Amino acid sequence: MNTESVNHHKLINNIKESQKKEMQLILDLEKLPDDNESLLTQRKILEEMEKNANLGMNEFRQLQAL
Repeated sequence: MNTESVNHHKLINNIKESQKKEMQLILDLEKLPDDNESLLTQRKILEEMEKNANLGMNEFRQLQAL
């Protein structure tokens, strides 16, 4: 397998993992109560979702560049 192919597979696997993580974060967010007590936790999950989305977009761009 050449280097480009290895990078291609690595990026695809990273994107899949990113999508799994995003789904888990959504489930975690849905499990929280709808009260002010959980606002800090909700914000942390949303920040993590944003970071994860940015990483995924970067990996898609890298994949597209290949």
